[in-house]
Amino acid sequence: MRDRSVTTGIALSGVCLALVVVLNYVAGLHLLGVDAVLSLLAGAFVYLIVLQVGMGGGVLFFAASVLLSLLLVPDKQSLLLYIGVFGIYALILGVLNRRLRDRKILIVVLSTVIVVVLSVVQLLLFSAAFLGGLKIADGMGYAFVVAVLFAVISGIVCEPIYDGFAGVVTDRFLRKGGGSAGRGTSASDGKDEAAQKIVLPKLYDEGEGDFDEDDDNKEDGL
Repeated sequence: MRDRSVTTGIALSGVCLALVVVLNYVAGLHLLGVDAVLSLLAGAFVYLIVLQVGMGGGVLFFAASVLLSLLLVPDKQSLLLYIGVFGIYALILGVLNRRLRDRKILIVVLSTVIVVVLSVVQLLLFSAAFLGGLKIADGMGYAFVVAVLFAVISGIVCEPIYDGFAGVVTDRFLRKGGGSAGRGTSASDGKDEAAQKIVLPKLYDEGEGDFDEDDDNKEDGL
């Protein structure tokens, strides 16, 4: 069972890693104008790996996805959202969901704060790298407000999207064998119970008939 779970985790990580690189590559092409959405979706795979494999496996998966994306994606700037915001956010959200579990409201609040903080930090780092200091230059005030609003909306929307995505993948694919096996077992159990209900009364009736005949023979002998 342990070997099977390890094999499943490796296979899942490989498939998710390929899909993350594809999403980052398409985001780097700027063809659809939905770069942020694609980066958000790429983070969903990091969240799935954290839930299924654990924090250590999630960190390794995220590091591998960043490395491959940097090697294969032409536009490195398009990776900023995935690397600096949604990838790290997915790691933290996965840990929160594993630790807090049913406290959804707290998870949503914390996840929103995390996205806002990561977005502001990334914007300030961008300013420091390209504008020569941690400052908001003229004309960037509007971009800053938009980035914060986007972060707030993302923080509210991301958690249910990531959680729903992980739930669908887990139920439809990862537990498919177990679910079908469970249905098969219950079906066979139902058939056995039905067969017992049919067979046992007949045996009981036949036994009761034999018992009556023995009693009659004994009475005749007497």
